[in-house]
Amino acid sequence: MKEKKDLWIKVGYEMFATKGHIGLQVEPISRIVGKNKSSFYHHFTDLEFFIDELLAFYLKQSKIILEKENNAKNFNPDIINIFLEHKNDILFSKQLLLNQQDKKFRKVLLISNENVSANYVLLLKTDFNVNLKPRGIESFFELVSNDFFLQINEDNLHFDWLANYVINMRRLAKSLE
Repeated sequence: MKEKKDLWIKVGYEMFATKGHIGLQVEPISRIVGKNKSSFYHHFTDLEFFIDELLAFYLKQSKIILEKENNAKNFNPDIINIFLEHKNDILFSKQLLLNQQDKKFRKVLLISNENVSANYVLLLKTDFNVNLKPRGIESFFELVSNDFFLQINEDNLHFDWLANYVINMRRLAKSLE
C-alpha cells in the first residue's frame, strides 16, 4: 500500500515542480500513475491534503540536500552536482518561491531555507575568495538566489548552464569588492 501512495507522491511532486500547484489535477496524475481517480481518493482525501503530502515530502528532501550542501567545498562542481541530482527538488523550490503569496507555501519555503543561507554565505566567501562585509555577502546571496530561481527551468537546469551561472556569480561578486 505504501508503494502505491509513494508513486502518487512521486508523480505529483514532479508535476508540481514543473507546472506548479495550478497544474496539479487528479485526472492527469491518475493517467500517469495508471490508476483511476478513485484510487487517488483512497490515498488522499482531496487535492489539498495531497499538496500537504507533497510539501512534507519536499521538507524531507530539503534536509537531505542540506546535509549534502554542508559537505560541499565549492560551487563547481559540488553544488552543481547536488542541484543536478536534486533537479525536481530545485524546481519545486522555484514553484514555492513563485507562489509564496500562499501562506502554506511561504511557511514551507522558510523552513527549508532556515539553514541554507548561512551555509551558502560561508561557501561564497571561501570559494569565491571575496572580500565583502557580512551584510554585503548576504545581500549578494539573496540577489543571486532570487535571480537563479527566476531563470531556471527544466531545459536549462544542466551542468553547462549551471557552471556558466557560477562563473557569472563569481564575476559579479568580484566586481562588488
